[in-house]
Amino acid sequence: MTNGGDVGDEAMLSGGKSPFASKGVWGGVLAILAALLPLLGPALGLDAPAQAEVIGVASSLGAAIGGAIAIWGRIAARRVVSARGIGSG
Repeated sequence: MTNGGDVGDEAMLSGGKSPFASKGVWGGVLAILAALLPLLGPALGLDAPAQAEVIGVASSLGAAIGGAIAIWGRIAARRVVSARGIGSG
């Protein structure tokens, strides 16, 4: 243990994982998509009041669930996220 870190620090640094395997990354992606949901309103073909209600509820739920997944993923993380290997093939 260095700098007063806990025992989990060593396990966290032992190896990275793909961002695609990270709950934190997926939660963040969901929250971003929920924020962009209002841009899809015209494509739904609903009248304005129904469209506003559907998009408002879906956007709020998506942001809340995405944020919760991101926080849960960060708390439960056992390994760091590593970008090594992405795009190489």
